[in-house]
This record gives sequence, structure tokens and C-alpha cells, in this order.
Amino acid sequence: MGDRREQNSVVMGLVLITIGVIFLGGRQQWGPEWRMETLWPLILIVFGLGRIIAPRYEGRRSSGFWILLTGVLFLLNQLHVVRFEQTWPLFIVLGGLSILIGGGRRRDRGESKGN
Repeated sequence: MGDRREQNSVVMGLVLITIGVIFLGGRQQWGPEWRMETLWPLILIVFGLGRIIAPRYEGRRSSGFWILLTGVLFLLNQLHVVRFEQTWPLFIVLGGLSILIGGGRRRDRGESKGN
């Protein structure tokens, strides 16, 4: 993708579209769950996807995955699919995986802690 301003514009545009659709769904009474207090995690999900699709720095998509995961877990909690209190260990597991994967990438590029 292009420069940082263009990437930020894409992410912010997607976030604004998401907020607008949530409010529109509430106004049109598309369902009882179409309220901002229920669907606010969609903003995190879209923001995370934006970071994955258009990362600020080349190779730095991990922050987008974390934001996406947080949004999905909050949305599942809001929709009463799973309680957030039950899923927090996923952050520990995924944190460990992120460290392992990140360490492997540094070795592949020839970087080390001492360099």
C-alpha cells in the first residue's frame, strides 16, 4: 500500500463506516443487538483488520492481530456466546506463540539480541 497517510486514511475510513453501520442498524431496528453498547467491539475488529491489511511498518502486523483478537473476544462476550473471564488464558497462549514466531523471524533475517 502507499504512504502512512494513505494507510491511516484506509483504517479510519473503515472504522467510520463500521460506526455508521452500527448506528444505522439501530435506527432501522435490524435486530435487538444492533446497538452501539453491544457492537462496539466491531470497531476494534475493523481497526485490527486495518492494521493487518495496511501495517504502519513493513512486517509489523502483530499489533493488528492482537487488536483483532481482543475485539473478537469482547464481541463474543457482548453477544453472550462466551464469557470474557473464560477466555483470558488465550492471551497468554497467543503471547507465547507471538514470541516464538517473532524470534524465528529475527533468526531468518540474521538479527540477534546482541546486534
